Amino acid sequence: MAFLRSFGIRVIVYLDDLLILAESYVQCAQDTQDVVTLLTYLGFVISSKEQVKLIPAQRQVWCGAEICSLTMMFFLPKQKTKDMKRLFRSTAKAVRAGKRLILRKWAQVLGVMRATMFAVLPALLWSQGIRRFVNSGISADKACWNQLMPMPPNEVLENLDVWVSKRFDEFNGRSIRPLPVDIQTDSDASGTIGGGMVMRSPQQLEARWH
Repeated sequence: MAFLRSFGIRVIVYLDDLLILAESYVQCAQDTQDVVTLLTYLGFVISSKEQVKLIPAQRQVWCGAEICSLTMMFFLPKQKTKDMKRLFRSTAKAVRAGKRLILRKWAQVLGVMRATMFAVLPALLWSQGIRRFVNSGISADKACWNQLMPMPPNEVLENLDVWVSKRFDEFNGRSIRPLPVDIQTDSDASGTIGGGMVMRSPQQLEARWH
């Protein structure tokens, strides 16, 4: 990768997945061909299912994320969204039918939710109930992952329901660039005084309370 970058090729690598970026279609096509030529020379084989991705596009899926250079947004791909919703619906259906699930299953659901933070802004908020439920079952004993969990509280079902609702579709898409900030807050917890917060407005006014 260092060798390719020394020629001005913009390439991001994650294990065996490469993302090549350029300012134009022609430049991207040329850089992609140069990368393929070098990798082939070194003995690597380009997966046949990845051949379609060798054609430059302004909306491309990479490492489970759909990247749009027109809107500068991250999205969840359609197939990933479909599979994810299927998992959440089947989990909610099982719970409402009175079926108890093992901790490993709940951890899977939580992991899928948390893995969408790059594209879904309220992903952490919408999975807090399941996080608390999963944490309640974790112990030092590795066998805990295969133990049946009790029936979950209502907040767990509320979490599952919001992920398959229209609200999720409205939030599928997150800006690559940080959005402008109107007000910045800093908070901290304390074991003696409870907690505190500092709020800074654009006029640099500060409010403090405990």
